[in-house]
Amino acid sequence: MLVQNIGTNRWRVIAKTGADPETGKPTYLDTTIKGTKQDAKDLEAAATVFDRRKLSGMTLEAFMRERWLPSLEVASNTYDYYEGTARRHIWPALGSVPLRDIDVPMLEEYFAGLPRNSVRTCAKKTLSGALGQAARWSLIQANPVSLLRVKSPRKRRRRLYRTFTREECLRLQEVLRGTSIEALCLVMLNAGARREEGCALDWEDFEWEGCSAEVERAYTVRSGTGECEMKDPKNDESWRALYFDGYAADRLYELSIGDSGPICKAPDGSRMRPDRAQELFSALCALFGLPTDVPINHLRHTFITQHVEDGTDLATLKSLVGHTSVSTIIDNYIIPREEAKIAAQGRMAKRLDPRNADGDSEKRA
Repeated sequence: MLVQNIGTNRWRVIAKTGADPETGKPTYLDTTIKGTKQDAKDLEAAATVFDRRKLSGMTLEAFMRERWLPSLEVASNTYDYYEGTARRHIWPALGSVPLRDIDVPMLEEYFAGLPRNSVRTCAKKTLSGALGQAARWSLIQANPVSLLRVKSPRKRRRRLYRTFTREECLRLQEVLRGTSIEALCLVMLNAGARREEGCALDWEDFEWEGCSAEVERAYTVRSGTGECEMKDPKNDESWRALYFDGYAADRLYELSIGDSGPICKAPDGSRMRPDRAQELFSALCALFGLPTDVPINHLRHTFITQHVEDGTDLATLKSLVGHTSVSTIIDNYIIPREEAKIAAQGRMAKRLDPRNADGDSEKRA
């Protein structure tokens, strides 16, 4: 029930050990141990006793469908994440199992059979949320996922992406002319739109006197089904105006003349799927010799990185791209180029070079 750090290598452990045979009230273990956090969790798992007579016979799938998922108060994309993970990876294996029969050995076997670490992480997060809620509603005595000892997989090096340089941006805009994804790439590269936001834009959303377009929806691929649907933007800050100037404004206006509906269309005239736009972008880069390790999503990263290199303050940039926090930009979107890192290190080397001290003294004099 509880593993709490109370000092250096000391842990308080509280576990439900059963029920008093006379009163029927639950009994608990409440103790402290010295060791690692895993030692404390092992003690919690060993001490926890499940009284299966008092636990719910509702199946896991029925509980998640009928009670847990409807109770979630989360954004629609987060709901789709949980529901899609459950449908694809949890219900086929554990959906028919009653809640009272789900225990640690069963979960260990289940997680060991999952194909990839990423799937295992998604399934563990979803199961822990559902079974944790079942424990809070007293349908089960404790969340068995919290008692699970999962060996941490060896961390793989994250695949490194990069952004386009200024010269590559200029070349890309030449290559894009006349293609079906030109307008989409222009709003991503020049205004910082997300791919799904760009795919949702219609020409009627543009206000040409102010050279702007309002972001009011996103066209996304529904997790698990592969179907596309129109949804609200990602968060409150995503409801914003995209601003254009210079070449991007002129070119988008040219493309809008005599056209209507989606700015990015499939060959049959329907709204283009975001994943299809990615495929076309990759093929275009390969055909014209542009870097193929820059996915279409990183046109937005390029927009942010170019702004930072040009000296735009992060508060303004946060508003432009629709983020809730500046730290999100720093942690996930700014991708320093190798040339920038080498140049910065060169400037620091000159600054700390004692051979330059005399020259600095002469200048100050």
